[in-house]
Amino acid sequence: MKKFVFNPTVIFSLFILLLSWGCKRHISPENEIKPVPVKIKTGIRTNPFSLRNIMKAQDTLVARSGQSGRLAVQAVSSYPTFVYFRINPANFAAGQFKSLAADTACTLMEIPFGDGALYGDSTLTEASAELLKDGYLYGMAPIADSLLTKLQAMSNLSFQRLDTIVLPPDSSVSLQRVALEQAGYEARLFGFCPFKKPHGYVRYADAELGREEPVRGMKVWALVFGIPVSTYTDANGYYEINYRFSLGSVMGTEAVNSRLTIRPLDTNGTFVGNILRILGQFAAGSKKLYGWVSSCDMNRGQNFVYTEHSQAKFWSQILNAYYFSDQYFTLEGIHKAPDKMVCYAHWTNDDDMGSGSTPMFGHINYSAQFVESTLNGLFGSNINLSTNAPNLFNVLTSALPDMTIPVTVKESTMPYYHSRLAQLIFHELGHASFFRQVGMNWYTQMSTLELTSGVTGNPYGDGTKETSANYVGMGESWAQFIGMNFALRRYPAGKDRLTNPLTRNLVDMSWLIESEEYYFEYKWIPYGMYHDLMDPYINAPTESFDNVSGVSIQKMFNAFQPNITSWCGYFNEFVKNNTVVGIWPVFDHYYLKSCSTRFRNAEINRSFTKNDCAIPPGSAVTVFVPQGMFFSTVSQLDADRQAEAYAQQLANQQGTCPCAVNCSTVDKKCLNGGCETGVKEYYKSEKLKDGTYACYWRYRFSDGTTQGSFIEKGNRDCLAD
Repeated sequence: MKKFVFNPTVIFSLFILLLSWGCKRHISPENEIKPVPVKIKTGIRTNPFSLRNIMKAQDTLVARSGQSGRLAVQAVSSYPTFVYFRINPANFAAGQFKSLAADTACTLMEIPFGDGALYGDSTLTEASAELLKDGYLYGMAPIADSLLTKLQAMSNLSFQRLDTIVLPPDSSVSLQRVALEQAGYEARLFGFCPFKKPHGYVRYADAELGREEPVRGMKVWALVFGIPVSTYTDANGYYEINYRFSLGSVMGTEAVNSRLTIRPLDTNGTFVGNILRILGQFAAGSKKLYGWVSSCDMNRGQNFVYTEHSQAKFWSQILNAYYFSDQYFTLEGIHKAPDKMVCYAHWTNDDDMGSGSTPMFGHINYSAQFVESTLNGLFGSNINLSTNAPNLFNVLTSALPDMTIPVTVKESTMPYYHSRLAQLIFHELGHASFFRQVGMNWYTQMSTLELTSGVTGNPYGDGTKETSANYVGMGESWAQFIGMNFALRRYPAGKDRLTNPLTRNLVDMSWLIESEEYYFEYKWIPYGMYHDLMDPYINAPTESFDNVSGVSIQKMFNAFQPNITSWCGYFNEFVKNNTVVGIWPVFDHYYLKSCSTRFRNAEINRSFTKNDCAIPPGSAVTVFVPQGMFFSTVSQLDADRQAEAYAQQLANQQGTCPCAVNCSTVDKKCLNGGCETGVKEYYKSEKLKDGTYACYWRYRFSDGTTQGSFIEKGNRDCLAD
């Protein structure tokens, strides 16, 4: 074995070699669009944490301490090291963005955020940062990230390695001070609140709740001279980044977490001429740059509060809806939306919210034609992306949406903006939950029918065709019910559109879910049916068909199965697993097609034994179930089975169980398998000739019965107390 001799000079040479990697040769196509880099005009140029500068600072400290240079290089080589690079997004080819979109270790921004000059300007704001956008994408990735090799090989992107930056531990106070001084920062800047951790809250103003609402699961980031460090807000919207900053930092938020990635799609304005703007923001992701935050502000607590109607506030609402839907789905015992969903947050010119969608592209492999048609629909009927904006199309198809949520830039056109947006997002998350229940094949069929079986003015397929009416009716009715039910939990006084999606008439959601039987005017989408099965029927005395209440969301949801492809099949699946008296009139009211053949149960009038006792057998109970209380579209046997199940249910409610111990004394009674001791109860009192009282008493039990009769004498009236 050869002996390795550590040589600081060799190590430094290797670092310099790494610095030059990728910068010598780039092959650009003739038609490449080349942005013009922006020069950041401040007095400071060097990034203090550039590898060269950190090594120089380490050498200075070594010289002061008398240590060897070898120890200095060892220390630097142990620090996390990042590559700061630049690419040209205007020439993305098909599939090339996929690696960038999937790499959570890589950060992309539209401004040169690794340039040292950015950190010499404490007046940096979101507005001034906008002036730094030049059409390039700037990135930061760990030096060992395989993404860097992939990007270098994509000559059309003009990959350029701009710097190598290291992240010293926040405990290395002396090293950071020297590095900053060498980069041109004045020593006096260290005198105020140095080395503080950023912390605070992220909130948005909710007009309908009348408060600033915490944003849950929002990523909060700060840049250590270009290297991002981050954390996530908790259930109270609170964050604390576990790194102490020597001065201050550029900070911001990003709407992404382990459950959901939000990608902004800003089509506000004229499409032509804005393609690169749309592409740049989409590729960089849902980052909201706040600007410079001083270390003193970090010490006091830096809050991010989104009050005006903005993309950042819009993203916050999507994150919150996802957070609350997870809670509600869990509470109801049904599937949550899948992990790792991609949501396009569509910022539009429309006068209203538009129509959301949940194609689940990240989980279903649709045809290329279906995908392109869906993407084109986001930009308007006259846009063909693959022809008119191939670079944008290539990026979008590399990060396809599971869900799209549109909202207009014109908040003033949307009364009850917050509750209506919540209802829309919950509706789409209801689809995502439904996808997990029915499976990929079923859901693909529903989505395809909505797109291909449509008619003019109707985005939900053709209700006159049985297949479309069944698939689309089941999927959309469930999503609308979930959307309305969940929105009411967040906004009990919320309002939504009435009857037709094109009208501006708004009414209480509580009224809609109780009284609007169908999804707008589409009579094959009966979202009101589920609420009728849940609500107390006394709340709707005019609904003579509704004599059912208390059916759980879980029971209704579980009746959807991959093999259930019609309403008739859904009804039969439900009654197979649940015994609910009077449910068929509700089913009949909402849907008659394909369920017209009906078998009625035979009358039952006989003895049933209680069969749910811990120690069987239970007592015998005579049960009567009239003919025609239960129905089936399958067979007479199935109708009789439902009646038998109901009769047994009644016997279990009315019967008694034997006791495990002797319960034969007068003060004891066997109730529900337990030996209960009766409570002494006076029921009569008589005054005797000698002035005393005769008091009559007995034992009373929890089922309302009594046992025994006893008399006792005393000097008081036992019933007078």
